[in-house]
Amino acid sequence: MKSQWRRRIVHTAFVLGIVALWNPRPAQAAAIVNLEYVETMLGGGQFQYDYVVHNLSTVDAGEDPEGLNVWAFSLDFSEEIALLDYLLPANWSLIGSTGVPGIESVLAMSDVPGTPPLGADIAPGQSLGGFRFVFDGRIGSAPFSAILVDSEIEPVSGQSVPSSVPEPVTVLLLGAGIGALAAGRRRRSKPL
Repeated sequence: MKSQWRRRIVHTAFVLGIVALWNPRPAQAAAIVNLEYVETMLGGGQFQYDYVVHNLSTVDAGEDPEGLNVWAFSLDFSEEIALLDYLLPANWSLIGSTGVPGIESVLAMSDVPGTPPLGADIAPGQSLGGFRFVFDGRIGSAPFSAILVDSEIEPVSGQSVPSSVPEPVTVLLLGAGIGALAAGRRRRSKPL
């Protein structure tokens, strides 16, 4: 009788162990935000920066995806540089003032909570462009912090990265090379 119970206990423990190993544990949600920019020199020491905010966060099954929405971000820059002008997407506002040296960061925030079409937050897997800032100096790859809707998640910090836009000279060289190849082939194919 004791051996039957032992067998049942061992069998049950074995089955529970297999089920525990077989059942994958849910992955943790990951908050990942990237800021990409294009820098344009305007002359007179002024630089324009056009930003796209990418929310690359992952959402677990059963988790509220709105907790990982980006609703605000800040850019940090040198106190010697002043923000001269800005343009933001619809339903976004700028906290801070323009033309004031000594303000070392700019905070842009969503005015309408939630994701489009009703809200202006940036949902996981989405991107939003149209953030334009003009400074009286070069800020380059500025540090940033992105603030998520879920207040228990720490703000995501990082460095903004330049966009991979081809330079005009590279495009011209590529076009000239393709044109030369086409002209050479056309010459060879003409009968004499």
